Amino acid sequence: MTQATIQSTRLTLRAYAPSDQGDVQSLANEPLVFRHLHAPEVPVRAADAAEHIFSLRDSALLHPGFGTWRISTHTGSFLGEAFLEPVPGCSFIHFGGILLPRAWGRGYALEATAALFEYSFTHLGVDAIAAITHIENRAAASCNRLCGMQPFRNFSYFGTPVTAHVLTHHRWRQWRVHLVAADCATNVRKLLRLARGSASDPRPEPHTAPLRPAPCQP
Repeated sequence: MTQATIQSTRLTLRAYAPSDQGDVQSLANEPLVFRHLHAPEVPVRAADAAEHIFSLRDSALLHPGFGTWRISTHTGSFLGEAFLEPVPGCSFIHFGGILLPRAWGRGYALEATAALFEYSFTHLGVDAIAAITHIENRAAASCNRLCGMQPFRNFSYFGTPVTAHVLTHHRWRQWRVHLVAADCATNVRKLLRLARGSASDPRPEPHTAPLRPAPCQP
């Protein structure tokens, strides 16, 4: 089973190809991207990028349907990446993503996240999606809320304070109509009002296994 290519109004999400080494390097070597993440200890070289791409392809083969997606405009302009990975023994999957600074503030994160959530619930049949972000990463937390996720709990992950957000399949079905309307980030203000209004909602339904953070995506 090959990794699915996903398209939204403005974006194409696909698996990395060997020719994408330069994209991997530009993302991994951008300091602003890793303000709230574990940055590579040394600059990523072309050989490192090539090895990383092959490791992602092997992982996608091991876990069909999951993987890391290269995010670009339909014309091919590279913007960043996002991933979906199973968490052994848990009823949810782990989601995360990063974008280059030139892609910030344009609704791309919201659009890519909404597209991957649609794919996860309709094609993978998952029960819930969890995202784990640095507690000071307000942009990521905002995107999570705009996509219907709810705060689950704060905890320390190897000494780093993080927040877990969760989106259940039940809540996604309720929230999906708003995500579709915001596909091009045209309805972000309405989503913000809805997200703020849902802050007092009950905690997400309990999961069959405890929430455990998965390793950070390089």
